[in-house]
Amino acid sequence: MTTALHTALSGIAALLCLLSLVLAVRSGAGLDADSRWRLRGGLLLLVLVVLGLIGQGLWLQHAGGDPALAHALALLAAALLASALVAVTGGLLARLRDATARGDAAEERLDWNRDSYLRLIRERTSTLQKEIEHADTLRSQLERHSAQMEHDLRFAAQAQAAMDTEPPQASWYQISQCSVGRELVNGDFVHTMAAWDGSLMLVVGDAMGHGAAAGFMTVMTRTALNNLNTELPPFIVLEEVNRTLAERDTGIFVTACVAKLHEDGTLFLGHAGHPPALLWRAASDTVEEVCTPGYALGMFADASISFEQDEVRLAPGDRLLLYSDGVTEALNEADQPFGRAQLEACLRAKIPVDELCATLIEAVYDHCGARPLNDDITALACEYRGAPPA
Repeated sequence: MTTALHTALSGIAALLCLLSLVLAVRSGAGLDADSRWRLRGGLLLLVLVVLGLIGQGLWLQHAGGDPALAHALALLAAALLASALVAVTGGLLARLRDATARGDAAEERLDWNRDSYLRLIRERTSTLQKEIEHADTLRSQLERHSAQMEHDLRFAAQAQAAMDTEPPQASWYQISQCSVGRELVNGDFVHTMAAWDGSLMLVVGDAMGHGAAAGFMTVMTRTALNNLNTELPPFIVLEEVNRTLAERDTGIFVTACVAKLHEDGTLFLGHAGHPPALLWRAASDTVEEVCTPGYALGMFADASISFEQDEVRLAPGDRLLLYSDGVTEALNEADQPFGRAQLEACLRAKIPVDELCATLIEAVYDHCGARPLNDDITALACEYRGAPPA
């Protein structure tokens, strides 16, 4: 009976050793390399010790040794094996709890990160949507503003066109004029009228800037000119127009040159910050510059601001040329201005006076080439043909 019990216990211990070894091998699969080899090595050593003790007990039993010693060895092997199993099981359970805790923590972090990313995405999406809506609003406002500007520009252009009239004609002079705006609305203007005293008034003006504001100033200036007594001398005309513009205080000033030509060839010229007038003498084929300095119109509201005028005498065939600074300052692709020399060359050329201004503007375009105009360009030419017969 004792032998059978010992054999049974030894067999059970052997099976438990094998089972513990298998569990050790499988349980170490999820550990790091160092822990895995420590666990497997310790259990393997324990199994060897237990098997040794079992073998020792079996040898003692069959060799007729002390049965009590064999039983003690078998019980010791079983105890060692049981303690090993308890240790392995406890370690595995602790590892499982740690792994579960780490998994729960990782899942919580994942949930928090996911919620944070979703919240960030929602916030960014909302911000982007607001920006898109704001951009759409700005685009709509810009389109409305552009349409309004286009309407205003066309209205200003129509107002300018409504004031354009054919220049007066008489046997003792001939006029040609040409004005080209850089934009839809022209910031330059030409104003001609026959005075009540039989003289001829010629005006060329240039409003500061471009667009609707400059066009509005040209209309205002020409309206002021139409409301004046045409018999007034140029310097008085400039003073009256300056007072009218200064009272409006638009912040935009106008340069101008006013000429008053009489039938006997007497020419009076007044300047308000405008480029000098050019006078071509037919007899000598020379060009003279006529200009008395003066402030631009609308620049000062002081009533004491006064203007002066020049007086010259024209002979039959002499020509007067008034122009805006856009002509001489027109730039080509090499940033070279049209300049005074080319202007005088056009004035000296044997061109009929009725074609002179158109030829001059064409020369400016040829000079600029592919480069767009950087300013409005205007020219007014008048040839004196002599006093009419009495």
